[in-house]
Amino acid sequence: MNESLLSALVALLVLVFFIFKARSGFKKYRAALNALVAKYTFDNLDNDTKSKVIDRTLDIVPNIDNDLNRDSLSELRDYERYGFIALAMAELDIPPAVRSFDWQYVKNSFTALIDAGKEIQLAQRQIWKSDGITVDFEEPDSSVGSEESTTQSHFEFTPSMPDVSKGTIIKDRKIGGTGLLFYKDAPSLSENISGNLPHLHFHYMMIAFRENSSEPFLLVTLESIIGQTENNLCAFDNKGIHHNFGKRDDLTDQDRFESEAIKVLAQFFKNELEIAKESAKIAQDKHETAIRRHKLYEATIRDKNKPKS
Repeated sequence: MNESLLSALVALLVLVFFIFKARSGFKKYRAALNALVAKYTFDNLDNDTKSKVIDRTLDIVPNIDNDLNRDSLSELRDYERYGFIALAMAELDIPPAVRSFDWQYVKNSFTALIDAGKEIQLAQRQIWKSDGITVDFEEPDSSVGSEESTTQSHFEFTPSMPDVSKGTIIKDRKIGGTGLLFYKDAPSLSENISGNLPHLHFHYMMIAFRENSSEPFLLVTLESIIGQTENNLCAFDNKGIHHNFGKRDDLTDQDRFESEAIKVLAQFFKNELEIAKESAKIAQDKHETAIRRHKLYEATIRDKNKPKS
């Protein structure tokens, strides 16, 4: 297999991975928004309306689970119960009490939020950011997400990331063992959320990935809020954190963006190296401390075992 074909296959794997993971996480995020907004809305209804909502919910859920009734509905976890309640309120034309959002379509509230602790936290932060409202489920986050899902170090996707499936790939290249994919003109994943949230448009994107893996580790973007003309150079690291490097209208030229994105990549590697060096230093200090303690312990034992004169 020649190198160009292999490079194309790797690029395709990265694209498939990115789209699959991003959309999977986004579905959970939408379900989390729906359930959280439903809880806040339901808690603020009068008792008569609450009763109507529960009755409508019980009309809906037999299509999913014939054994579910009023008693068993109350025994469901919050994120399951309010997922169904959201559907009922939507059918009853009860608007969300969180003004920035409309009801979202969620296929199955039983399975939508399995291992979704991170997405629930993201949704909680978004509701607070957009409307200043705090809403929590009664269960701790650990009841929603598994230990594996909350401790893994893989690339984490957030709703503000670009939907690369709707973008256009313009270039791929390799620097050492790092592969780079360049895209243009993509909306954010959050554009698929019904409501009044501001959305981002991504003029250019660079996905960086290690060639021995189809998983990205850095995403550099030139982006703007739809309706605004200011372009910002930004990056998403492997924790999903969105870094903004400021206004850069000079990067609307593709070659200039590519050059600047690679500089961001170089800084990322520099930071990684510094972190690795610091971690190694800490490990070395701990090792030396352990040796000193062991020597002190041995000296103490020898002193105790010395024959008294």
